[in-house]
Amino acid sequence: MGAKISALIHDIKRNKLEKEKLLDGLSKLQMYIDQITTVSRIATRADFNLKVEKIRKDLGRFIFEYLSSDMVLKGRLNFKFTFQAHPFVVWFRPLEITILFDNLISNAIKAHARCIHFGIATDSNKLVIETANDGEAVPAGLVGSMFDLGISGRGGSGIGLYTCQDIVTGMGGSIKFKGNDKQLGGAAFEIAFFT
Repeated sequence: MGAKISALIHDIKRNKLEKEKLLDGLSKLQMYIDQITTVSRIATRADFNLKVEKIRKDLGRFIFEYLSSDMVLKGRLNFKFTFQAHPFVVWFRPLEITILFDNLISNAIKAHARCIHFGIATDSNKLVIETANDGEAVPAGLVGSMFDLGISGRGGSGIGLYTCQDIVTGMGGSIKFKGNDKQLGGAAFEIAFFT
């Protein structure tokens, strides 16, 4: 990571830094910072070793246990769950999964949500996680670009949802915005992982 930062600094000093290169470098730096923050926050309390590169475990159970633990920074959010998943054993990086859900929770908090729902279920060869919150609705003009690097509807860095998509697609999965939830009013997403 240090070499990438040095290269960015070098390009800035020479006035040869393109916007896309800067955004890409900053997103990688943000991901690195998120990893360090997550590890430092839960290293002493975790029942699992987040420093492990990859583990083979039940991903649905891991997500449920993480989200329902006191390791998650929930702010004033009230968490609700439905868990209807059969064992879904795959290889994954625990740190990436925690960052994925931390970003979704952070976005709900920024949207002034008070309640967030996570539905975790299996369907043949896939694990589906649906999430929705009661925060501010996502503006229609943001829908087509919300996963793009540098795009933010709340004055943030525009790295969070980009990182979520990067993590999920890196695992061969998909993440999509389902619209503003009809019952809760805030953003609703569907994440799918496949065997």
